[in-house]
Amino acid sequence: MFFHWLKLYGKRGRDATGTIDKVFADAAAAYPEVFAGDSQLEPVRQAKFEYMCPWLAKEMMDKPEAECRAILEAMVDRLEIGLREGGVGDMKVGVQVRKYTAALHGRVRRYASLMDRKDWDGLAAALGEHSVDARLVSKLKK
Repeated sequence: MFFHWLKLYGKRGRDATGTIDKVFADAAAAYPEVFAGDSQLEPVRQAKFEYMCPWLAKEMMDKPEAECRAILEAMVDRLEIGLREGGVGDMKVGVQVRKYTAALHGRVRRYASLMDRKDWDGLAAALGEHSVDARLVSKLKK
């Protein structure tokens, strides 16, 4: 895991990794108080995940399927690394990755469809279901 950053990515993989970096930067800029927390605590990890998902959905809109797949793979890879760095034991990492991956796919699909239809009230309701501040909608519209 220490040399993970040396992993050779193809062009699409490098682009996907850059997209993930942008997603986290945008999410952290929108809600710095959420991203300033200690990722070793499960509630903080969960909050960071929830606040990141809408930004990921926004970035994936209007991208080809192959590029979306690469972005999701890079995100799952980043989740695994984050869990390991956050102190989750080896026996639980797989279970946690599967849990987050299932949630990621569902949220991204739902948020992207709402943003595509410009259903901002529906997006606010969907975000509220996952304990995300509904005021995030105004930041996503930009």
